[in-house]
Amino acid sequence: MRILQVHNYYRDRGGEDIVADAEAARFTAAGHVVERFLVHNDDIRGLAGAATTALLTPFNPFAAARLRRVIKAFRPDVAHVHNVFPRLSPAIFRTLRRHHVPSVLTLHNYRILCPTAVLLHEGQVCERSLGRSTLWAVPARVYRGSAIGTASLVAMIELHKALGTWTRDVDAFIALTPFARETFIRAGLPAARIHVKGNATDDPGEPAATTARTGALSVGRLSPEKGIAVLLDAARTTGAPLTIVGDGPLRSACEAAARDAPSITLTGRLPPDEVARHMRQAAVLVLPSVCHEMFPMALVEAFANGLPVIASRLGALASLVEDGRTGLLFEPGDPRDLAERLTWALAHPREMEEMGRNARHRYKAAFTPSATDARLREIYAAAMERRHKA
Repeated sequence: MRILQVHNYYRDRGGEDIVADAEAARFTAAGHVVERFLVHNDDIRGLAGAATTALLTPFNPFAAARLRRVIKAFRPDVAHVHNVFPRLSPAIFRTLRRHHVPSVLTLHNYRILCPTAVLLHEGQVCERSLGRSTLWAVPARVYRGSAIGTASLVAMIELHKALGTWTRDVDAFIALTPFARETFIRAGLPAARIHVKGNATDDPGEPAATTARTGALSVGRLSPEKGIAVLLDAARTTGAPLTIVGDGPLRSACEAAARDAPSITLTGRLPPDEVARHMRQAAVLVLPSVCHEMFPMALVEAFANGLPVIASRLGALASLVEDGRTGLLFEPGDPRDLAERLTWALAHPREMEEMGRNARHRYKAAFTPSATDARLREIYAAAMERRHKA
């Protein structure tokens, strides 16, 4: 199979970038021919670059023209798009359709529906944009506090709703969880074309049974929507050992918490092997998000390493973590409830070890590369069938 992968990298490498790279590498290793059409946000320089990007975010004819040349030279069987924001724009799907290339879009976030991307506004879950106008977001400056940046996103969303990009030009969508699929259906995307496929990570092997697991672990971006403030409040309340791995806008708050509480350790960003080492040593991973997460890579990595998860009882997280079996759930945004779950977890190591074994079994059943790649091949086939019938 000849696969054209399309992706816009972020400045701060995140889960979408990791997934795109890993899928390209695995399909190449499996004997498929993979061509990558890539751009990077690091190339946006200065005010002029930012202004040009904002102007072209809704519809970028230059990116579409570059893609046309790649299509003619490579002649793909299918195109798999991971992210088009902000330097590619959804205009590429019209180009793919006009050249009869079946297209697949992984819905890594809710940005095609809402400028917040995570359905969060002023610290609360906000579904105001689902199936309705997103113009409310401009005065609210939901994108990085910028009216201009938000207006650019709103223009992108409203333009492609009007053009029918999502109902006409995309042959298959990938939602990462059943919860996300239902959310996109409620917003008007065609249900028959939305397939569910979770994220995967390489199998690190069975964790050593003799390793004594201690303390709590947090891995991810240090930003408000990830519930970092809730995590810090709960950690200070319990005095439980907590290691925080990651970087982001709330790093200074985490540094201050680590200075005030000896039980809290901030490592900053770590390479994957170091993250895995921490996951083999911790008793529990904490995912305290206050937004609708899609499918955090930290969760599947924790399950692969036999590490149970304490997560917000919110959206997809509530379906990915089975309360009392692969981890524990707490009320989102409630540091007291999180503190109670954390205290219980660290006081019941045998029960948590059993949950860790269940998490490992869940990983092996559904989230290995072989399982998700087989599902991806099925989705590619569905996209090709639809495009060839069109």
